[in-house]
Amino acid sequence: MVGFDDRQQAAYSVCEHSLVRRSSQPVVVTPLRERALRHAGWYNRAYTITGDGQYIDNIDKKPFSTQFSFLRFLAPAIAKHNHLDGWILFCDNDFLWLNDVAKLFELADPQYAVMCVKHEWHGQEGLKMDRMIQQAYYRKLWSSLVLWNMDHPANDDITSFEVNNATGSWLHGFQWLNDHQIGALPPSWNYIPGFSKGHNADAVHYSYGMPYLDDHKNDEYAVEWQREYDHMATLKTPKPADWITL
Repeated sequence: MVGFDDRQQAAYSVCEHSLVRRSSQPVVVTPLRERALRHAGWYNRAYTITGDGQYIDNIDKKPFSTQFSFLRFLAPAIAKHNHLDGWILFCDNDFLWLNDVAKLFELADPQYAVMCVKHEWHGQEGLKMDRMIQQAYYRKLWSSLVLWNMDHPANDDITSFEVNNATGSWLHGFQWLNDHQIGALPPSWNYIPGFSKGHNADAVHYSYGMPYLDDHKNDEYAVEWQREYDHMATLKTPKPADWITL
């Protein structure tokens, strides 16, 4: 599953294209769309939009940056609804996949409920992609790419009720889990230009801003994103239909 934001359709399209293109195994990508999930009764969390377009959550009164900021945590409940077992993947829409996603799934360890890159973010609050507020919180960026173990009983404790009612810090901090239930993935699978150091990227996460934004056209891995976009545009292939029943 990939987060979807109406304002960032190019980001989503490149993420999906690059993931499918490089996968050695059949893969279907399902966008987590806010309007569809509200219509289906999965999501009723309320928020306010300020005059400059900033989202403010009505529960904890804190800013968030994308329409899927909370939707990502519906992934296990939706998967259970569709009788899926084993492992599923969520990632933000601002990813570029440079390696085979099947290699990521090979790292899945059944002792864990979730696996992610455990970033140690020490940045300051400010503005990020699309001029949205860069909000600091516990375990920041961990939830931007998550392997979910659908066979682990601890994930029964994250339901649509928690997604609609818990604070953002509780959700993004994986607070329904014990520390030993969260496994670590290699940093190369969530490589953030301007932040990650010392290794090549298997999947690039443009958390600070997409390469199509003027302020980020010269960022690390901006050229690779543009090449992927151009490759996608030349194919003009139809998008697969959403496959999960909401």
